Amino acid sequence: MSALYIARHQETEANREELVLGASDSPLTDEGRKGALQLSRMLRGRGIALIISSPLRRAEATARVIAEICGAPFSIDGDYGELSCGSWEGRPRREILPAGGPLRSAWADAPPGGESFEDAAGRIARVLERALFYRKRHTVLMVGHGAANQLLLALFMGLDRDPHRFPLQPSSLVYFFEGFSPLKAKWLDAGGASGEGLVVPQ
Repeated sequence: MSALYIARHQETEANREELVLGASDSPLTDEGRKGALQLSRMLRGRGIALIISSPLRRAEATARVIAEICGAPFSIDGDYGELSCGSWEGRPRREILPAGGPLRSAWADAPPGGESFEDAAGRIARVLERALFYRKRHTVLMVGHGAANQLLLALFMGLDRDPHRFPLQPSSLVYFFEGFSPLKAKWLDAGGASGEGLVVPQ
């Protein structure tokens, strides 16, 4: 039975420094490379036949490690990059959102000069369409980003357009769907935990 797996890139220098990182890029840290190895070991033996990666190097580096250990080819989808954060990119998150909270509080909300979920929906829908085409016969792993994966899951599962209810995805967690139902989400964690459903804000 084919399946669709959705993973997030591992820790970067910018993540560690708590900087806003959207369409700009940052290399993986040593912990990030270790995280990619952990994901690879968790995913090995699950029949992954194709890996689709964001073009940003933090996702590509994660995908390359998984591809090597799982013995699967990978391709880069130019539409699968993270949502742009405009003039907020590279700035400390605490300066922009001192009380915490999401970078986008509504479907059409966007950082100054950046993308909203609405803006990015068309390109992420194209990514999903191509992935589902391959998934008809093969198990596919997608390696993307926080907001891009939230949007991809929202489109695939037909979720309400409320970012406050979009699924969370720590870098250690992989969502997957067996068969062809978009309603039966499951997840695996590199720490060994697993479960069903989406992890959402409380």
